Amino acid sequence: MEAVSVTGSFRKLDRLIRFADRLRQPQFAAGLVKNLGQAALNQIDESFAGQKDPWDRPWKPSARAEATGGQTLRKSARLQRSMTSQSALKTDPQGFEIGTNVRYAATHQYGATITPKRKQTLRFRVGKDWVQARRVEIPARPFIPEPELSPRWEQALEEAARAYLEKEIR
Repeated sequence: MEAVSVTGSFRKLDRLIRFADRLRQPQFAAGLVKNLGQAALNQIDESFAGQKDPWDRPWKPSARAEATGGQTLRKSARLQRSMTSQSALKTDPQGFEIGTNVRYAATHQYGATITPKRKQTLRFRVGKDWVQARRVEIPARPFIPEPELSPRWEQALEEAARAYLEKEIR
């Protein structure tokens, strides 16, 4: 029988074994998911700040933004704040969910056609002027990638996972 020798750092091997044990703990998964969720919130914030979708295509400017020199979807920033606050993020060890209670979020994510319900025309203000229209087309201005992740989101989530793993392996 031939002798086998093993060389290397048993301290490093022991640390690796302890790290592998931590990977199975629910708090490890919970921490990783929270890190990923925060990265997603940051990506949403980046979309609003840059006025672009998750694929970095510019949003079509709103009539209000064009009339006033403001930014699209940033009149009060209510939607942005609702999507980037910690209260928008729900996590558990299986994953994370981002949501909002702002009723018009879906209109801006997917686009919509608005028509009057009781009158023949809609009447609303654009800048200082009142405007009437039979219908208004709101273009989609997505801030969450659907149905699949965009390259920017993939990279951000990979970086968040890598940073969390590097922090935990030490």
